[in-house]
Amino acid sequence: MVKSNIWLENTGKELEQAIRQSGIGVIGSVPWGTHFCQFYQTKEDLIDTLVPYFKAGLENNEFCMWITAEPLFEEEAKNALQKAIPDIDFYLEQGQIEIIPYNDWYTKGGSFDSDRVLNGWVDKLNNALEKGFDGLRLSGNTFWLEKEDWNDFVDYEEEVDGVIGEYKMMALCTYSLEKCTAAEIIDVVNNHEFALTKREGKWEMIETLEHKRTEEALRESEGKYHSLYSSMNEGVALHKILYDKEGKPVDYIITDVNPSYEKILDIKREEVTNKKASEIYGAGEPPYINIYSSVAETGNPTRFEAYFEPMDRYFSISVFSPRQREFATIFEDITERKKAEIHEKELLNHVQKSAEELEVSNEELQATTEELHTANEELREQGDELLQANQALWQSREDMDRAQEVGQIGSWRLDVCRNILTWSDENHRIFGVPRGTPMTYETFLGIVHPDDRKYVDIQWKSGLAGEPYDIEHRIVVGRQVKWVREKAYLEFDDEGMVLGGFGITQDITKRKKIEEELRKAHDHLEEKVKERTAELKLAGVYNRSLIEASLDPLVTIGPDGKITDVNKATELVTGHFRGELIGTDFSNYFTEPQKAKFGYQKVFREGEARDYPLEIRHKNGHITPVLYHASVYRDESGEVIGVFASARDITEIKKVEKQLKEIIQELKCSNEELQRFAYITSHDLQEPLRTMGNYAGLLKHRYKGRLDEDADDFLDYMASGAARMKDMVQGLLDYSRVGTRGHEFTEFNAKKALDGALINLKSSIEEYNAEITYESLPDVFADESQIQSVFQNLTGNALKFHKEGVQPKIHISSKRDLKELEWVFSVTDNGIGIEEEYSDKIFEVFKRLHAIGKYQGAGIGLAIAKRIIERHGGRIWVESELGKGSTFYFTIPIKEKTS
Repeated sequence: MVKSNIWLENTGKELEQAIRQSGIGVIGSVPWGTHFCQFYQTKEDLIDTLVPYFKAGLENNEFCMWITAEPLFEEEAKNALQKAIPDIDFYLEQGQIEIIPYNDWYTKGGSFDSDRVLNGWVDKLNNALEKGFDGLRLSGNTFWLEKEDWNDFVDYEEEVDGVIGEYKMMALCTYSLEKCTAAEIIDVVNNHEFALTKREGKWEMIETLEHKRTEEALRESEGKYHSLYSSMNEGVALHKILYDKEGKPVDYIITDVNPSYEKILDIKREEVTNKKASEIYGAGEPPYINIYSSVAETGNPTRFEAYFEPMDRYFSISVFSPRQREFATIFEDITERKKAEIHEKELLNHVQKSAEELEVSNEELQATTEELHTANEELREQGDELLQANQALWQSREDMDRAQEVGQIGSWRLDVCRNILTWSDENHRIFGVPRGTPMTYETFLGIVHPDDRKYVDIQWKSGLAGEPYDIEHRIVVGRQVKWVREKAYLEFDDEGMVLGGFGITQDITKRKKIEEELRKAHDHLEEKVKERTAELKLAGVYNRSLIEASLDPLVTIGPDGKITDVNKATELVTGHFRGELIGTDFSNYFTEPQKAKFGYQKVFREGEARDYPLEIRHKNGHITPVLYHASVYRDESGEVIGVFASARDITEIKKVEKQLKEIIQELKCSNEELQRFAYITSHDLQEPLRTMGNYAGLLKHRYKGRLDEDADDFLDYMASGAARMKDMVQGLLDYSRVGTRGHEFTEFNAKKALDGALINLKSSIEEYNAEITYESLPDVFADESQIQSVFQNLTGNALKFHKEGVQPKIHISSKRDLKELEWVFSVTDNGIGIEEEYSDKIFEVFKRLHAIGKYQGAGIGLAIAKRIIERHGGRIWVESELGKGSTFYFTIPIKEKTS
């Protein structure tokens, strides 16, 4: 797993320059470190390959060296280059190419010295890199070789082939077929990656087995890169700089991101691709535009850490430029590490402050030695402070060790006078050395990779001499090879002698692996660009066919408001041919030209317009109502170059809308009439029912027992029927008033509504000895009196339908549903329950599940509760099992608080 704090130094240049153009058609592109040869017969054979070889090097900012020998000498070589490169004199004057004879290089001093020649190439490379060239491209002719020098030169070529891969060099060695025996040809081929030879007038490439294996490994690494790019924990984004008319960088667009980018920033790939950074991050101006534009223009990679205020996070960012005016970023969230560093700094300040306070206390102790008692008291106090400071110092040390472990950065301290070298815990972990091991320079050097020891030793000795010590090298820990970066800060006395110092060590193994994979991926990315270009050309033809296939009018409009293209559907709706429309003003074909212009300008301001209503006028006068969808389209640099608009004919929709409005108005009137009817009917029924009830009561009071037994029953039926009818009418009246007599919604705590309901039910609760429990309830935005009514109805039903001989237990609770943005309330009881087939019917008006008289009520309470909840935009339902109790649920939408 790739962790935090991965620095990618110089990655941009290396990616761009890892693969070089050879200039030779049969070879194509090759990486630095390529060592190959050519077998020639004539002077023309040499010109045929070496001229394009060096031309490619000069054009790609490489330092070139051409070591000549018979049959092609310096002047002839220069003349041959002149024909292909008219500016060859410029390159010679600038010192980018040297053309020298073999006796000034190979046999300088009268004999061939392989060490001198090999070191000479390295010196030439170092000088070239210091002058700003990308590397060294060389070629040497071996015609001068005599038989007695052959074995030494073969050994030299073998040594070159073994080390050239470590340098930014490319070497082409030329051999005359006339001077080579079959055995010598085999020696030459074995010491080069591949050889060029002419067959039937064409150059062919003979590859060694090792070179073929290398190519297969490169192809395999391409697949690994894709996997790495997708699975990296670091976010990766590719960008292109945008410039204003004066050439000043003003913004940049994102061209691609990897999955970790989406995960770290919580932004989807489709939300950022091909969009401006100033729009994406909401920072007003594009973040770090000065740093990114500098990298994109100079090609010099950089890295930095920054606090990004819009996201309230710290990031570690590495930047490189794969090509001119483009840059890539590799970043990770280092917020936790930064917080740890801030905490560590605060602890160190606390320790320093404690030390200063201790020093002041010592001075006070010396100044008050005459007062022994007071001094003793102060001494005890100072002892306590010293103990606290010591404890704080140890705590700071522990916090620092934890911070180093989090950041994967170890540290060390050297005291020359006391001959003490101290390593932190993280340093011991990185080097795999157990704590307590005596630490010496030899111990450290023994862990360094054998191939890097000489380099590390030289750099350390230079550091002791005052040179900066900031290097990267390999170490061997068990069977594992790691890469580390070391930086030292040494302290010297006035005479330049080392007093000591401190340093840091960072494990950069994973960063190195990523750098290698990214370099190998460069070729693959270039190939993908070529494939994409071909796809875009094909897409142009496809898009035109797609536009013409649309039944909706489609049109493109330039910045001046003139039509630039239309499809067949546009010709039909306007009555004008394509040639007549192109170049004319877009607004001329609408019944309201000013409104059309305003819509067009709105698209340019906001980037798009949706469902913009207009009416197109056909040249014969016919009007077509449409809804326009329009958006801007841009060129490759991200500049807006016009508007693409599509129109949808809404003639039929308009007709349907008109019909719907008429139906809605009719329903509204009908509903109002029904409400008035229900109110008037129920209100007018109240008086005769009251009269019937009163007279039934009088008859029962006056004649009960004076008539026969049947008459007494009839009087009871009349009284109970009138009472039940009164309850039903009152319930119907309450039901009709839910939507018309409700109060305004306010914000209140739901427990307030529940408390009101429980007060109203107090006598029933006491009668049944019921146990009522509830949890903390939330604030809601609703009609308080109606929510109280819902609680009262559901709780009252739970009391009414309890099991005989069982104490009623009722529990009220709520939970927040974030998906639906609503509060879900529940009222659970241990009553008689409901059969599942009746779970929906019980919310219907006057729907009863039990015989009249067995349970009180008109059978309308749940219907009223349902209508109340629906008025609030919620839902109500029941989950129950016969004989095992019921749970009634209802919801109230959450109203977000506004500041």
